[in-house]
Amino acid sequence: MLFVDTPRRPIDMFNPDGTPASCKETLTWHEGSWEQGDVVASMGTAFYEMLYNTLACGKELEVTPQQVRRQIAVIAQCYRQNPRFAAGPIRQTSANSGSHPLVASLLQLV
Repeated sequence: MLFVDTPRRPIDMFNPDGTPASCKETLTWHEGSWEQGDVVASMGTAFYEMLYNTLACGKELEVTPQQVRRQIAVIAQCYRQNPRFAAGPIRQTSANSGSHPLVASLLQLV
């Protein structure tokens, strides 16, 4: 767990006046350093090497379509559970039963 020394606190989504609450907790920062090369080149190279190894050598993808579908499903569920924070107006239609348009789009991918 990343914030092991940070105490749990209740999540206040709204201020007393009804406006969205901002983060207010104090986090203990842990600093470190590392050598960083050319990030753009190394990420691009790593992606294409992984893709080549998958297509030409039969190795498995590092991020599978099933993992991406699971991530999209989690994001869609977050929007379903809290549409107040979803981008744009909430439109209820018989097709999406109150889901945000983004949720409907994400669910088509799942």
